[in-house]
Amino acid sequence: MTKISQARRAGNSRDETTSETIRRLRLGQTRRLLRWRYGATLPEGDDAALDDLEALLVFAMMHPTHGEEKTQAEAMLFAPWMDESEAKGMGEVIKVWLFSRKAAHKAVEAALAKLDVSAEERAGLKLWTLRPSDLTPEQFVEWQRERRRWRDKERRRLRQGRKPTITEREPWKALGVGRATWYRNHRHDDPAA
Repeated sequence: MTKISQARRAGNSRDETTSETIRRLRLGQTRRLLRWRYGATLPEGDDAALDDLEALLVFAMMHPTHGEEKTQAEAMLFAPWMDESEAKGMGEVIKVWLFSRKAAHKAVEAALAKLDVSAEERAGLKLWTLRPSDLTPEQFVEWQRERRRWRDKERRRLRQGRKPTITEREPWKALGVGRATWYRNHRHDDPAA
């Protein structure tokens, strides 16, 4: 039984599974970033690439049950030129960072800082769980507000020039039947009716 299923049975499902979901999203988005920056494998001897690999390995090591194995697999995948002992050594260093929850939070923050993702990269590659490093926290909050305003404005604009949908009209209420019953009885009718 995995730690996630144990957490669900213990009643901690939201906290445990949410953090695991975020970890998986960050891992996948970091992989996407590394492939975009360096290709399938990292260049040998490039310090920036090794820093980025270290950030990826932080997210791999945080796996609830198989952190060490996942870390080695990621290291071998992105840096096949690396010795197995060197990959294990990087994994051990990261394991020490992640010893306590507070240290794990700091390790994640350090990993995000090491990735040095610009706002342009974040938007272009859809790296939504990675914060842009070229914006201050205040600028990032303002950017999020502007983005939300733009999205809401677009929704309003699109809603104005169209006919209301069947769901918005709710014709089943006028007939005094449930929605599922209405759809079952009217599935072959003209949808514009």
